[in-house]
Amino acid sequence: MPIGGVEAACAALLRDPRHAGRIAHVEKISASPPEYRPPAAALPAAVARHLEERGIFLYAHQSAAIDAIARGDNVILTAPTASGKTLAFAIPAFMLLENDPDARVLFLYPTKALAQDQLGTIRAMEEATGITAHPRVYDGDTPQHLRRGIRERSRIILSNPHELHHVMGWHSQWQAFWSSLKLVVIDEAHWYRGITGAHVALLLRRLRRVAGRYGSSPQVLSATATIGNPGEFAEVLTGLPCLPVTGGGGGRPAREFLFYNPSAGTSPAALFGSAAALVEHFMNAGHQTICFTDSRQGSEALVQALCRRLPHERQNEVAAYRAGYLPAARRALEGQLKSGSLRGVVATSALEVGIDIGHLDAVLLAGFPGTRMATWQRAGRAGRGDGASAAVLLAGEDPLDQYYMRHPAAFFAGGVEDAVVDAQNPYVMAGHLICAAAEMPLGEDEARDCFGEGAPALLAALATGGLLTATARGFVYSGTGRAAEMVPFGGTGHTTYRLLCDGTTLETMTEDQAFREAHPGAVFLHHGKTYLIEELDTLTGTITARRSDADMQTRALVTSFPDAIAAERVAPMPWGSLSFGPATITESVPAYRVTRYGDLLGTRPLSLPDRTFDTRALLLTFSEETMDRAKHQGVDAAGALHALEHALIAMMPAHVLCDRWDLGGISSVQFPGTGNPAVLIYDGYAGGAGLAGKAFDRFAALAHSTEAMIRECPCDEGCPSCIYSPKCGSGNTPLDKNGARALLEYITGKGAA
Repeated sequence: MPIGGVEAACAALLRDPRHAGRIAHVEKISASPPEYRPPAAALPAAVARHLEERGIFLYAHQSAAIDAIARGDNVILTAPTASGKTLAFAIPAFMLLENDPDARVLFLYPTKALAQDQLGTIRAMEEATGITAHPRVYDGDTPQHLRRGIRERSRIILSNPHELHHVMGWHSQWQAFWSSLKLVVIDEAHWYRGITGAHVALLLRRLRRVAGRYGSSPQVLSATATIGNPGEFAEVLTGLPCLPVTGGGGGRPAREFLFYNPSAGTSPAALFGSAAALVEHFMNAGHQTICFTDSRQGSEALVQALCRRLPHERQNEVAAYRAGYLPAARRALEGQLKSGSLRGVVATSALEVGIDIGHLDAVLLAGFPGTRMATWQRAGRAGRGDGASAAVLLAGEDPLDQYYMRHPAAFFAGGVEDAVVDAQNPYVMAGHLICAAAEMPLGEDEARDCFGEGAPALLAALATGGLLTATARGFVYSGTGRAAEMVPFGGTGHTTYRLLCDGTTLETMTEDQAFREAHPGAVFLHHGKTYLIEELDTLTGTITARRSDADMQTRALVTSFPDAIAAERVAPMPWGSLSFGPATITESVPAYRVTRYGDLLGTRPLSLPDRTFDTRALLLTFSEETMDRAKHQGVDAAGALHALEHALIAMMPAHVLCDRWDLGGISSVQFPGTGNPAVLIYDGYAGGAGLAGKAFDRFAALAHSTEAMIRECPCDEGCPSCIYSPKCGSGNTPLDKNGARALLEYITGKGAA
């Protein structure tokens, strides 16, 4: 049983001299009452009776979504965690089923686990209303002998984009479903940004095309965490105009939000040590607690640190939860959380989505997750219902972490970031055009109308390459094998690596993750156990590991080189010019760094294949006069440009919904192709992800916040909280903090350029 409320646990931290000096800010967020409003649309009698019998009154945003769907609109519902989004799209779905006996509805979730979790809610509503829906999950785990029955009988199907990508080619088997499809529900739509968002956006265009083939034109209802540009985002994602509905009507419980800055320079060891101590503190007070980390390996390391603090008999009360675990292991952990037997869990973003894990009292974030949106999403995992909750953001050494420790008002009053998706990425579009042509012949005009202006040229290029053939009916697929199997979904590379130990598969990962986390010599954590990576085979996609008792940490270093750059948009500036356009980048992973509890032990070489790709980039080019002025101030040009590159990348997630790992950077006093001093920041994905373009649009705000971050950092010559980068391939040399600040003062107009 809890020893007092969660407020008492927070007050105890403020009284404890070991913690009080590290608490940079306390934000007391008052409870707000819910706003109820019945819908204007007439609910079916069975639905109205179901709500009345259970004493359910609809929130204003739920009713607004119901009314919009009833009018025939497409909707994007933005709402915080635990605000009743499920009911907001379940009621319109059952209204459609009741009013049309042939109607079908498709629910799309980002993960299999969330679809399975939501199935119970949909089934309960079917039982309570008596409206026949036969809801079923249809995904890669669905047994073959059940699939035909689901396609033919289920009026509500729950699936995920990856599965939909693979079944679209068999659309003739789904004729009854497609011909009667009235509504597509896209839950957790904010997950579909960047490259994943580009894939889902083009998949939804394929879906609408196939549905149209069978005479249906389904509405779309998207539900998302709070984002800054819901209407714009939803229109790019779905290809349809969408009415934004804001979900603030659900009220909120009281919450204490603490900003906690660990000691010892906020090194990873200090961060994990403090996080473990705080998890233990809330657990000892009787509060079920979740702590989020931003990496799979970080979650394992934090569980190890926590277990070292707990007596042996309590160590089974804590566990890690992350992607990569086998499904059975994740389901077992979810069950333990719901039952309360698991008192502390350390999770990655895999638990950020709305899987029902019961009532939690406290949420800790071991490091700022990169965006305010994700921070609020994670904080909302605690305090469901009427009970108060606690949230603690522990700062790491990242510049954004420290910026918000010094500027809490910028976090709490700053709103949330825009979500960015680029549905015109040619690398992603090419694959979906192949699939669309395999699904049914695709003409140039139809391709332009459905997929965008760049589609006809891509069709011609694919035909030249022998993957498509032009016919009188349009382009058709002429490759070998199934198109959906050939086209990777969700990224721009298709290789999946298996991590093996003694012949047993421990987990799977992408090639990017393999090169970053499981290269030869890497120390890898899995289920709290330590492994040493012995071999990474790029031909077979296998990684060989052995058990180890190593107490080191490893991190891969990345270097980049621009092979070609061009400018589509140029803005002359007093200090030079700002431009945006296509770029060709070659990335290599030449080495990795070995540390022990934050102390550098050495750098060791690696031999991994280079990766060359076309992307989109932001280029800052400085005039000769600007650099001469800087040099007269004692600025080291190479160090200043390098530090500016790191700092801008570090602050971009404050303005664009992304992670610093989604970006790459290059700086040079003689930039290839121009010969001028310049800084290049590029999307780290083939074809681009829309990030550099958004940064071009918001560059003034980005520059001002970056200047403030560097100016206010208390270090003298640079540190991980301002200009050091954890992934710098040149070992964070050379760097000139004052030089970067001088350049930013020129950019922002604080210093004459």
